[in-house]
Parts: sequence; C-alpha cells; structure tokens
Amino acid sequence: MTYYCIQCWAEIEKNEMACPHCGADQDGLGRESYVEKLIRALHHPVPETSIRAAHILGSVKSTAAVPALSKLAASNVDPFVRAAAIEALGNIGDATVIPALQARLNAHPTLVEHQELERALLNLSKSKESVS
Repeated sequence: MTYYCIQCWAEIEKNEMACPHCGADQDGLGRESYVEKLIRALHHPVPETSIRAAHILGSVKSTAAVPALSKLAASNVDPFVRAAAIEALGNIGDATVIPALQARLNAHPTLVEHQELERALLNLSKSKESVS
C-alpha cells in the first residue's frame, strides 16, 4: 500500500509522524472535518481519488468546497478531474459559479467537460430560479 503526506502528497512510509519532504505532522489529519479532508483530497496525485472526492462534495452539497472545486475545474490537467469538479459545482447549486462555468464553456472544453458544463449550468439556473 502507498501512503501519502497529508500536506504535500509526497509518498511516505506508513509509520512516519512527520513528512520527510515538507515536515507536516501526519497526525493532524485526525483534527480535520470530513469536508476538509475531502477538499484536501481534491489535490491527490491519483486522479480517481480527486474525482471521488469531488463527487462526494457535490453529493453533500458542500458550499465550503466551492472555491477549491472552481479552481480545480479551471486548472487541473486531467479533463475527467475537471469534469468531476464541474459536476460537483452543479450539484452543490451555488449560483455564484455560473459566470466562471460559462467562461469555461466558451474556452473550448473537451467533450466530457462540455457535457458536464451544460448539465451544471442547467442545474444552477434551475436552483437560481427556485430561490427567486
């Protein structure tokens, strides 16, 4: 099994209490909330972990994750990770991200991103109408 630092995601040994790369206290993870752990997992080096974290954050409708998901949707190199972040943003329903998602739609996204952008924008416009 591979173990990663909770701060810099460098590979570490199972029982290391401090990361040899960045010095982060590995016991600190126990003091974070579930949502904080999921937000941290968005930056995991294994794309499937980032995708899973984004999906869960969207499912629990975590508005605290909106800034991290927005950044991920705009900058991650993996189109499937970007699409997962976009999907999560649509599921959370925070209408403040509509302009950023519309800009991403105009930036020639991949097919998988385009589909998620359209779905997210539709969800967000519906949630915005129901609030009005």
